[in-house]
Amino acid sequence: MRKLRMAAMAAAAVGMGLFTIGCGASVPSSLNTSKAKDLADKGKEAVTQASNKAAEVGEIGKKLADATTEVNKELDPLKAAFEKLKAKITTDEKAAGADAGKMASLQGLKEVKDKAEKLMGEVTEKIKGLTNLKDITSLDGAKKAILEIVAKLKDVLKDYLTK
Repeated sequence: MRKLRMAAMAAAAVGMGLFTIGCGASVPSSLNTSKAKDLADKGKEAVTQASNKAAEVGEIGKKLADATTEVNKELDPLKAAFEKLKAKITTDEKAAGADAGKMASLQGLKEVKDKAEKLMGEVTEKIKGLTNLKDITSLDGAKKAILEIVAKLKDVLKDYLTK
């Protein structure tokens, strides 16, 4: 972002100087026409670089928004299934009371819940890391990694997904 601002400031300064010279202002003797042309070329180059960088940042932002939308679309049913699993565990614990046999059967559900919590935590951490990515290639790789974790989560919660 700083490079972008610096390039924009340099372009503005060069543009203002060219405008002043074009309007007939006197040119200092230390600034001959070849230096002015070199400065103009550098200014054009800076503007081009700033424009390219802005386009790249815009493209990364669009990709980030698309990736977030796609991941959230996959996660929403999984969150509902996870809540359904937690509710089932709570209900079954109340129904089991002090019965050791019923409590033992709940152990499998609790293991599924723990595994799902761990995977959801991984997805959350990966999603938080998306904002720090600076190029499209790493963004695509991160999105792929997140969707792989989501696939594992789907497998864990398959019995609780609404069809």
